[in-house]
Amino acid sequence: MDVETWKTHLRFFVGSPFFFLLGWAALLGGVAVVPRSALALNESEPLHHTADHYDWDRKERIVIMTGHATVNQPGETIIADYIRLNLKERAVLAKGNVKYFTSDLVIEAEEMEFDLATRTGSIVQGRMSSAGFTLTGDRINRLAGNRYQTLNGTYTTCKDCPQSWIMEGESVDLTFGSYAVIRNMKFRIMDTPIFWSPLMVFPMKTKRQSGVLFPSQGLWNTNFFFTIPYYWAISDWADMTITAGVFFNYGPRLMWEGRYVLTGRS
Repeated sequence: MDVETWKTHLRFFVGSPFFFLLGWAALLGGVAVVPRSALALNESEPLHHTADHYDWDRKERIVIMTGHATVNQPGETIIADYIRLNLKERAVLAKGNVKYFTSDLVIEAEEMEFDLATRTGSIVQGRMSSAGFTLTGDRINRLAGNRYQTLNGTYTTCKDCPQSWIMEGESVDLTFGSYAVIRNMKFRIMDTPIFWSPLMVFPMKTKRQSGVLFPSQGLWNTNFFFTIPYYWAISDWADMTITAGVFFNYGPRLMWEGRYVLTGRS
């Protein structure tokens, strides 16, 4: 086909109703396949959201969701009765039966403000639990670097219900991989106050480290007992636990346990 003939065919195609219909089909098709997800500015992870009812502010890029509202991005999900999602700032305000899930953490609260980019925010009347502990508070602030602060909070490693023991205080400052600090601490066993301390510091580390372990209590042969163990990390291949306890019918007891590894395969 020569150049002049090609130009003639092109003018006919562009000016034909077929080209007009094709353009509208492409536009409508593009709108139809847009999923309910959004990328925040300069963010690569998509935000997916669903709800029974939506209200949109497209100019400000704000979505108001009510009724079984859910927002998730890879690795975390937020569920609530009401969620206000700011797509521009990648921020969430959730209210009513709020639940936040990650692979190793569950948070339940009445209200939650959360920055999905920095993973920081605040929780009102919240309960945070993982495989190793439970933390509650009137307000829990999640700060950068796996750090949490609470107001009028409680901390326990018990997983039974009701909890056997808790430490409660005016404030709890907890950092994973470092330490937890409780101010004006009251230690309770089965809702009974045992002792008070103006300050309590204990490690939140997964690496082996010498120190006092959490106390335990219960029944043994119908005899109530209370024990406090001390763990000694002697070396990379040996450790020891010395436990001081009281068996109410038998009096004080001292227990010892030693462990060692002969080789890396033993």
